[in-house]
Amino acid sequence: MQVFWQSGRPLPKRGAYWIGNSWNNPTPAMTFHALCLLTNTDVSRYAGPRHASKIPPIHPVTQGHQAMSGLLILFAVAATILSVTVAVALLYQLRHPPRKTLAFALAHEWPTSPGDLDMAYEEHVLTLHDQTQTTLWTVQGTGDPNSTMIALHGYGESRFRTLSYLPILAKYAGQIIVPDVRAHGDATSKLSTFASMEHKDVFDIADRFCGDKQIVLWGHSFGAAVCIAAAAVEPHRFSAVIADGPYARLLKCIIRTLQSRRYPAYPFAWLVDWHFRFWQGDYRQYDPIYMIPQLTCPLLVIHGDKDPVAPIEEARQLAKLTANGQFIDIYDGGHGNIHLVEPDRYDAVINDFLSDLPNPPQADTI
Repeated sequence: MQVFWQSGRPLPKRGAYWIGNSWNNPTPAMTFHALCLLTNTDVSRYAGPRHASKIPPIHPVTQGHQAMSGLLILFAVAATILSVTVAVALLYQLRHPPRKTLAFALAHEWPTSPGDLDMAYEEHVLTLHDQTQTTLWTVQGTGDPNSTMIALHGYGESRFRTLSYLPILAKYAGQIIVPDVRAHGDATSKLSTFASMEHKDVFDIADRFCGDKQIVLWGHSFGAAVCIAAAAVEPHRFSAVIADGPYARLLKCIIRTLQSRRYPAYPFAWLVDWHFRFWQGDYRQYDPIYMIPQLTCPLLVIHGDKDPVAPIEEARQLAKLTANGQFIDIYDGGHGNIHLVEPDRYDAVINDFLSDLPNPPQADTI
């Protein structure tokens, strides 16, 4: 059966298209039949001009609608490219933290070594388990000579940032070890792994410098997460953990950081989560909220009540996850400054916490 347009001309074969003056402005009938061809619809009942009145009134797409559709497509493509570009830049920044080395410390007029604080120290380059290296200081403290404290800075910082804590921390151990965390400062490793390898670096430091001494771990923010993970994986090695401004979940911390910089949390958070899962497996297992229940040593959480990165409610929850947990809030404290907001209280809190620990093991005598 021959199928006709409303004008009486035969319907084009499948795959035909209109060009030139005769097809630039198709009638409703032409549009309808073309759609029938594309959708395999039976149009035999519309054969011949006498049945043209049965064709429903279908309005052709105008040039304005076509232009609008094109703009929408271009906008969608541009938005996709922008999202992917921002996501790649974000992932690169997360895995490659800013390097705050000696030049940064000098530019910001920070102390450049424990010697600037009138503390005796030695500088070492330690080769870690994966053959990368990190630079660290062993600082002579005024506390018990049979105790050692390992102090870890936060994400995007370096051992130079930890110097501001030393006047307080040095009172509570005979030796304070201040390293650059993996992928920070002068460490030769390229990628941050968000505690999955960093906690093993703590074991390397303890093996090299601590011997049989009592070891207390102190960390700020990301450094606190690393300390918690290390003490949870090998609880027999560490006597206590002091967590300054810890977060509960890494991904939520990243989302809050994005929002503070006025980035939309999604889809970037999804892309970050997928990337970490692809390259590191279940990276969330090292989040403090999952590690703390495995702790057997005492835990002290010190937190500012105005911390924009890790809300105080999360910190309070973390301290409750272990029977040996204590929580102290610092009024008007933010993220990374609570030891400066209330230095006397910060000092007293650590003193009270460590004074309740068992006596450290005695040094071997010959």
